[in-house]
Amino acid sequence: MISGGLPINKEDGPTSFQVTNRAKGLYCASKAGHMGTLDPHARGVLVVLFGASTKIIPYAKEHKKSYTAKFKLGFTSNTYDAWGQLTEHGYNGDTTKEHIEAILSQFIGKTEQIPPMFSAKKIEGTRLYELAMKGIELPRKPQPIEIDELKLNFWDQSSGEGEFNLTCTKGTYVRSLISDIGIHAGCGAIMTALTRTSDQGFDVEQSVSISKIEEHVFEGTHLDLIIPPEHFLSHLPEVRVSTRQQEILYHGNPVNLRSPTARAGLAKIFGSKEKLVGIGKYVPATGQLLPERML
Repeated sequence: MISGGLPINKEDGPTSFQVTNRAKGLYCASKAGHMGTLDPHARGVLVVLFGASTKIIPYAKEHKKSYTAKFKLGFTSNTYDAWGQLTEHGYNGDTTKEHIEAILSQFIGKTEQIPPMFSAKKIEGTRLYELAMKGIELPRKPQPIEIDELKLNFWDQSSGEGEFNLTCTKGTYVRSLISDIGIHAGCGAIMTALTRTSDQGFDVEQSVSISKIEEHVFEGTHLDLIIPPEHFLSHLPEVRVSTRQQEILYHGNPVNLRSPTARAGLAKIFGSKEKLVGIGKYVPATGQLLPERML
């Protein structure tokens, strides 16, 4: 059974689910899940986990995500991007590079952002975009976000088109950010392109396209691409258990563990075969390791 992950270089067009499902089929995996949605027209790093490794997604180390985004002033859209229902407001060409940079600087640091209706975020079990496609709009609570970098790469004052680099926390919607930039500019703005350049410690240059995976499948070398699941739990300490202890944990019961390296809290568990077998919670007061999520 395959277990582990792979940074995929998503192309413009398919949904994140479609890319994940295609990779699942190529690896004949029992299940697969991605670690952060990319819009259909977005490109770049989409990290996918296979098999039992999907269980560790909630425990994976939180990495900042990086993007390169293009935008255009003078328009608004119900989806905040160029692929929605556009409304033209006009742009008179008087917004300077210095003005745009001053606007961008206002969003650096810890702020709040209202998720767009056209997003995969769930409210009461329903994804917002499903409601938006029916013409339903719900009130959304502002969510805390943090932007470390927001640097203008390019600005064409005459056309009102630009590009910036962004490094931010999970849950930041670049489309919403660009919409807010347009509000500050006074004439609206839409996103025209988006590439996720890094996620989970992988740069876009390290990611693999679906077509490349297909080539590796044909050559029988596709398994060489898989990243071990423990890579995504590098922030957790590790503990080791015997075969017998592993069986006890699989049955949902705690084991006694007197390990000099164990610390209170979550830990990744390795079995007797030097393989990640789960995540546990160590309690120093009792010397017990409780099963949190076994693979």
